[in-house]
Amino acid sequence: MAVLFLLLISFSAGEAHTIRALVGDDVTLSVDTETSSDIGDDLIYWYRKDLDPDVVLLQENGRTAYEYQNLAYRDRTMLSAEDLVRGIISLKLFHVRLADEGKYNCFVRSRENAYSFQMSLLVGGASSPVTTIKHFNSHGVVLGCQADGWYPQPELSWWNADGLPLPAVTMNTTQDLDRLYNIFSTLEVEWESLSRPITCRVHHGLFNQTREREVYYSEGYLFQDLAHRSRSTYGWLASPVVFLLVVLGALVIACRTIHGNSMEQKVKNED
Repeated sequence: MAVLFLLLISFSAGEAHTIRALVGDDVTLSVDTETSSDIGDDLIYWYRKDLDPDVVLLQENGRTAYEYQNLAYRDRTMLSAEDLVRGIISLKLFHVRLADEGKYNCFVRSRENAYSFQMSLLVGGASSPVTTIKHFNSHGVVLGCQADGWYPQPELSWWNADGLPLPAVTMNTTQDLDRLYNIFSTLEVEWESLSRPITCRVHHGLFNQTREREVYYSEGYLFQDLAHRSRSTYGWLASPVVFLLVVLGALVIACRTIHGNSMEQKVKNED
């Protein structure tokens, strides 16, 4: 490895490129050595200066040196053998994470020369929003829209069927331990407005990602949802069988009490 670092002084850096990928996707970082020959036996060294150890992938004579590889990339990287035959170095990175974002350097050493390339990987996150009915009130319903796992921080907005923006009641954004953003918003909708679709839209411009969820509730669905919430609110009383047993039990206790009081009064009268 010491010899390798000394050789870094003698190469000429290639043009830097920027690649974009979303969390969970697979991405390929590819550089063309313009040799048009098989470079599968050359020393190929992908690394990031901000990591310790800095090795993303190290291969020589067709063998990958896993003992030097950063554990964050273990079982998530490989070189395309088909591209190496054509003089192209394609690093395949599977299941992209936000932590994979950074500058990647590729150093190549053959018997004749040594050269290097650099590129940047930008990682974003996006997911489809989920809508729910939060609660009912005298005016209508309060809708909720939740979108998790976004990066960079997105913007959430509500729109009516005519393409006009609607004012949100609340808008909250949090960031988890993986630096991904979770955004939640509520919207109050009057009863008569529920007959037309309402859209919850989440967007960020850097990766040109927009995800939408159209909200439409029929009167029948709202009735079913209200009934379900009532059952959930009253819990065990919502079960007809349990409710009947409770009523019967109450009647039995009442009858016994009345009968007991009658017997006690009869005994007192006899005395």
